[in-house]
Amino acid sequence: MQKTASQLPSTSYSLDQSQPELLVTPIGKAFGIIGAIMLLLGILMLDFYVTLASLIILFYMVVSKIFLYYAIKHTSFFAQSTEVDMLRGESAVLSFRLRNASYFSFHIREIDVLLSTGKESVALSKLKHDVTMHARKQANWKLPITGLERGHTYIVGQEIKVESIGGLYASKPTIHLSPAIPVYIFPRHSPLVVSQNTSKAAAEVRAYDPFEEKVMTKDYENGDAIKDIFWKELAAKNRLVVRKPPPTEAPIATLVLSLHNETSPSGWSNIAEDLIEETASIAHTWTQAGKVFEVYINDDAGRYRYVHIPPNAGNRHFTEIMRALAHLRFGSRLYSVRLLLEELPHDRAITVIGHVPTSVTKGGKRYA
Repeated sequence: MQKTASQLPSTSYSLDQSQPELLVTPIGKAFGIIGAIMLLLGILMLDFYVTLASLIILFYMVVSKIFLYYAIKHTSFFAQSTEVDMLRGESAVLSFRLRNASYFSFHIREIDVLLSTGKESVALSKLKHDVTMHARKQANWKLPITGLERGHTYIVGQEIKVESIGGLYASKPTIHLSPAIPVYIFPRHSPLVVSQNTSKAAAEVRAYDPFEEKVMTKDYENGDAIKDIFWKELAAKNRLVVRKPPPTEAPIATLVLSLHNETSPSGWSNIAEDLIEETASIAHTWTQAGKVFEVYINDDAGRYRYVHIPPNAGNRHFTEIMRALAHLRFGSRLYSVRLLLEELPHDRAITVIGHVPTSVTKGGKRYA
């Protein structure tokens, strides 16, 4: 089984559960006036063809309205949020898909995206213009989101403007987002930065609190650095970025770990090895306690590895973790270790994401 660490499951929403309001457009009004005038003239002049043409126009208007109403009621909206790139600032990507399950086509003129902080809404520019939703087809697009406030979770709202084929009728049904789509917006600087000063043979830990906007610094001996980071300094102080997931998704909160090399690349072998060994140790502790442990490893190019370790797993599963971590191509790439800690409150778990510099030496092998 493989999946990307940053992906969230798609969630389906109906365009509108209530009665969609269909408005007559200026073109529709013009058609209606022309059809009425032609019908009146046809009756007064006793002209069969003029009367027939007017009835065709009016019949088309009625059918167009019925078709648009039916298409809206049978169109589903799918949305997916991806995590922000931890090392590149405040940006996220929203993926959208509209599926028209009806046998009638219609136009999408504009889609407004709203992001809410819980107190106020932030309107983005219109996402898409002049897209035809063909019968029994779907449309896909993506929206990058940048420049938002750091350390917050935003909820996406949608308002879509649709028109019938021919543009006689329009509607702006609201897409009901329930559950809402979470959008990760993390600090530009990772919440946790570990930098090593080789002259002191120690690791300096800077823990960034995204809620209090504070930076905390402490020195650790290499051997204890990773263990202290995980449990003593951060878990105890609850320095987590938390979001409430949809009911169908495993509970997740996020702790970001970023390793930056400020001196010699070779000086990182101990910390890299500690991180890998501690990961296996944590996996062993949690799975023996009947918990689930999952390891996702991905890089900037979209390649990834995935290891799922069931509860009460044997040593074979931990060999898989060690092998997967050891085969990472270090450098500007990312790897992540996701711990689904089921004993945490229902809306929490923890994700640890590491970044190791180029040319890390481990076990006599050089990874670049």
